[in-house]
Amino acid sequence: MTSRDTIAGTVGGNIRRLRLDRSLTLAKLAEQAGTSVRTLVEIESGRANASLATLGAIADALGVDFGRLTQANEPGALRTVRVADVAAAWSDDRGSQARIVLVSREPQSVELLTWTLKPGSSYRAQPDPEGTDVLVLVTRGTLTMTVEGEPSQLKAGTAGHITADAGYVLANPGRAETEFALVHIPPATGRARYTRPATTR
Repeated sequence: MTSRDTIAGTVGGNIRRLRLDRSLTLAKLAEQAGTSVRTLVEIESGRANASLATLGAIADALGVDFGRLTQANEPGALRTVRVADVAAAWSDDRGSQARIVLVSREPQSVELLTWTLKPGSSYRAQPDPEGTDVLVLVTRGTLTMTVEGEPSQLKAGTAGHITADAGYVLANPGRAETEFALVHIPPATGRARYTRPATTR
C-alpha cells in the first residue's frame, strides 16, 4: 500500500467515524458539505483522494478542524508521526508546502505544522477568530512575517508570536529555502480551522 493510499484510507475512516458519531446519513453530510453522495462514498472508502477544498467543506460540515481528518486515530498516551509520511495541506507551484503534522485532542485542536517556503514564495493567511495565536520557530533560512502591514524578519534559531485575528503573511524573499515549524492555537472557547491560502507568488 502506498503512502497516498494510507492517507486516503485514514481520511476516509475518520470521516465515516465522525459522521456516524453525529448520526448523519451520507446524504445529509453530502448536502451540508456541498458534494455528492457518490463522491462522499468514494472518499469514505479510501478510493478517492479528495481536494483540499472538499475536505475543508466536509470538516466544516462535521464541525471539526481540517487537521482532524488527516490524523490516524491511534489509542494510547503517545502518538508519533513521521513528517515525510504526512500529506501536504498546502503547496504552490514553486514547490513550497505545509504539512499538518499533529493535532491535539478536541475541543481546542491545536495544530503543529511544518513549512518549507522556496525563494520567492509567500502565504497569506486571512484573519482567524479573535483570540487565535500562532507560534513560529525558524529552523533554516530567513522568514519574513508581516502583520498589519509591519514586516519582521526571523532568522534560523528565532521564534515569533502572531496574534492571528489580524491576518498575516509568511514570505521568503531570499535566495535560499526557508523551513520553520508553526503552532496554530485557536481560542480556548471555540474552534478555528487553519486558514487556507488566499494568494501565493
